[in-house]
Amino acid sequence: MQQQTFYFKKFFKTKGNWIPLFVLVATILFVLIMNTITEKEHDMAAIADLNMSINEQGFKNNQKKRNNGELSKEDEQLLDENQVSTQQLLTTYQKIRDYYNSGQYKQAYALKIKEIEKSIAFEKETFTDNGMESLNIRDLTKYKKLQELNINEQVEDMETQGFTYLYRMLVNFFPLLIIIVSCFALTSVLTERFHNGLDRMKLMPLSSFRNTTKRLVFSTCVALIIYFLSILFAFLPATVLSGLGSLNYPILSEMSGGYVTLPVGKLLLETIILQMLSLLIVILVIDLISKIVKKSMPTLFLSLILLIAPTFLIGKVVFLDKIAAFLPMTYFNSGQVTNYFLAEACNNPTITFVTGVIVLLISLCLLLVINYYIDWKGGENSSHFKQKK
Repeated sequence: MQQQTFYFKKFFKTKGNWIPLFVLVATILFVLIMNTITEKEHDMAAIADLNMSINEQGFKNNQKKRNNGELSKEDEQLLDENQVSTQQLLTTYQKIRDYYNSGQYKQAYALKIKEIEKSIAFEKETFTDNGMESLNIRDLTKYKKLQELNINEQVEDMETQGFTYLYRMLVNFFPLLIIIVSCFALTSVLTERFHNGLDRMKLMPLSSFRNTTKRLVFSTCVALIIYFLSILFAFLPATVLSGLGSLNYPILSEMSGGYVTLPVGKLLLETIILQMLSLLIVILVIDLISKIVKKSMPTLFLSLILLIAPTFLIGKVVFLDKIAAFLPMTYFNSGQVTNYFLAEACNNPTITFVTGVIVLLISLCLLLVINYYIDWKGGENSSHFKQKK
């Protein structure tokens, strides 16, 4: 208990531990507030309004050309046909906007789906290749699922509801911000015990096994507290401002050249499991480096390099892509693993949630054995005792 008390006192007294945590929480809340403020500017009703403005302006310009009397009979006929189509579009966009604003989501999505299907058919008939086909198919997949669920759309990367905002926060913030905050928080505590190469905790009347266990238990508590605080500060304010949302909300994923939707509830569960296992890996890596380096700043620097650099290289370096499924750092990008983005980016279908759990558990066991073995052998203090002799 004395050792745990020492760790907690050291953690709370070190002001540097609170700055990264404050930055993390402030970032989570700032992004949520900005999403909430700008949400109405990017939803389906707003897009329908924008399309109406563009088409109304085009309709007026065409009418001016028609009234000038400078067009040939053939051009006038084509212009009249175009005006009829424009008028139909204006009616459709107005209905979409009105349906969506009144909460009649199924009707709004039905009109949107028809519009997209017409666009796809037009591109096929005219053999147009402007890169829109893939985007249209993507939108079609999303709106069909939303119509089935009859729920409002959350703008991608600008979500505001509890479940969807939490998911986006975990996907975007975990590989970098949460790991950095954990490194800062744990490094000072795990290296404080060293003085002139001596681990002062080994002078206490405790076995190396108990010493290591207490240290790792404390580190795990700190890391999980930071992690779940992040979850709370993302989920609770989002829920208060915009509601819980639906666990069935569809998240788009590209697989084998096509698009599928995955329920956000399933993705959240798998993402959280992978991230919690990843945090345990982070703890053991920092503890291992601290035993080797025995100084705070070098431990922090090496930990950040070793834990974060591979995470951002996977998917960009061909050599790493081939072995990515067997690297624990791959699964630090847990959100991109569970939605199959990383598997597609690396062209490696073995990068999955199940593989991630297996790889992280094996890595966890290996690191535990290494950490306990080093402490058991007294490797931390051997050089110190040799110098004394």
